[in-house]
Amino acid sequence: MDEENGSRTNQMATFSGEQAPIAAPVDEQKAPGLKTPSLGTPEQQEVERLDNQWLGINLIRRKTEISAVTGANS
Repeated sequence: MDEENGSRTNQMATFSGEQAPIAAPVDEQKAPGLKTPSLGTPEQQEVERLDNQWLGINLIRRKTEISAVTGANS
């Protein structure tokens, strides 16, 4: 708690000039960057599913590109 204004402040860890939450929600720890499905309309659920699919493809592609540059096989 912040004593001056009585509100809770988010503690942020700094890494490479970016700020990130110290503890990510459990779902983000399983799949970083992917959104948790909501209970919206079927159209909203489909948009979220496609967004998650696109994010997953981009994460795999980025990992492949990094592996190709560094020579890592992970």
